[in-house]
Amino acid sequence: MKIPLMELDAIEFNATKAILSLEIEDVRAIQDNHESSDAIGRLCVPHHGPCETEIVDSLCEFFGVDCPQNITENMLKEARLEYSSRPLQHFLIQVTRTDTAHKDFEVQARDVGEAQEMALRAAYNYHWSHGTAGYEADLSVQASETP
Repeated sequence: MKIPLMELDAIEFNATKAILSLEIEDVRAIQDNHESSDAIGRLCVPHHGPCETEIVDSLCEFFGVDCPQNITENMLKEARLEYSSRPLQHFLIQVTRTDTAHKDFEVQARDVGEAQEMALRAAYNYHWSHGTAGYEADLSVQASETP
């Protein structure tokens, strides 16, 4: 018996923090639609099912190289230093779940992508703990920086 798979819309996410936490060998080994990229996707998006993650083009663009194998240890160190030196900012993230009310999450992050990721995780955990999990693909976020 075959069970049909439900295809979900693509989810964009910011993988900067996850990638910068990797060792250089692991960064160089990243491949699209492979466990190496899927693991990063699962770190960044609260989804526990099968996935196909494509991040190589963005990774290469970020580091200014043609392929991940051309990323040097020095490039990774410089990117880590630049990222960690960014000041924390306060964000108010409104997470909307299809057919339900909005929920606001206040988070501190270095950029809006990281803030949205944190809010999605918080929303997923909130819905899971309140018995309303299972709709993580229906979550959308809207960010605004707070003073």
